[in-house]
Amino acid sequence: MSDKPKDFGVICEHGSLKRKCDSCALIACERKLDAAEAEIARLREREKELTEANERLWIALRKVGVLKEADHD
Repeated sequence: MSDKPKDFGVICEHGSLKRKCDSCALIACERKLDAAEAEIARLREREKELTEANERLWIALRKVGVLKEADHD
């Protein structure tokens, strides 16, 4: 049995004779990680916005007498 990769003849950007060399795989993983970290940051910012909006809502409901201070945990 040969040690040659199945996709012999397909050259990646790093000159490897297989579909994806370790460098290509690492670059792809780093890109996915960067995208995931950006999404986490976006979601944290959105969570902060929603928490602030929720607090404003509770304040408004208390002001109009719909809720009492003890109703908000």
